[in-house]
Amino acid sequence: MAREWGGIDSQRLNKYLRLMRLMLRATFQFLGKNGFERHLLEEQNNVMTRIPLNVEDASIPNGMRYHMLDVFVDELEATKDAVGDRMNAAIIEQLLNPVVSVQRSGMDKAVRSRANESLSDERLKQWEVNLITSVQEKNGASLNDDFEGFGD
Repeated sequence: MAREWGGIDSQRLNKYLRLMRLMLRATFQFLGKNGFERHLLEEQNNVMTRIPLNVEDASIPNGMRYHMLDVFVDELEATKDAVGDRMNAAIIEQLLNPVVSVQRSGMDKAVRSRANESLSDERLKQWEVNLITSVQEKNGASLNDDFEGFGD
């Protein structure tokens, strides 16, 4: 899908975006049905960081990244509603690792900003997920820091 992204017409694009959302939801629900086993969570994060949220591969279109970042917390919420207390803050934090990775090391400032928006979602605070402070402290920089050129 990433390879053909630029050539997809708008009608088909909507279908692919819906498919991406449904696959993310199904993946989260699968993880929930399997008790959020550690090895499954790690594999999910590996898949997410290899393709839609890969921070190093310029061939992955930003539109795919934007969409995944836009729907990520929505699909976490749908899964949390379905599985209840089995999906605690620690599991949510682990599922958010690919988003944190984009926020920390994404090549494109707009993508990093979109990841920051996802991580700043009020629902994460309600679920007592504390990623924002720790991410910004580890980064030591804000997304608003602009490159000011090389010192001569």
